[in-house]
Amino acid sequence: MGSYVKVSVPRMKDDGEQLHTQIAKIPQFIRELEGSMKSLGSCWDGPAWVTFQQQVESDILNMLEMYDWLCRYLRAMSDAEKEYGNCEEKSYSSVEKVRI
Repeated sequence: MGSYVKVSVPRMKDDGEQLHTQIAKIPQFIRELEGSMKSLGSCWDGPAWVTFQQQVESDILNMLEMYDWLCRYLRAMSDAEKEYGNCEEKSYSSVEKVRI
């Protein structure tokens, strides 16, 4: 028994736009986190602060890596949407040519 996935170009485009909107917010969130960490540093000192700072820096690097991955995913999704749209247009055109 075969399986298939039903795809809608407008839905793919809408999902891509929503994802883009959310991904675009990530750099600002990272800047806010860095600012909060610096503010916290003015009232905290010692080895616990150093450990906390190292962990936050590690987390930020992880966020930047995830941000990069999400940007690549979004580009692939956009490419797939365009390719699917082109195939859909060709299919409709072929069917129109066959109709009598």
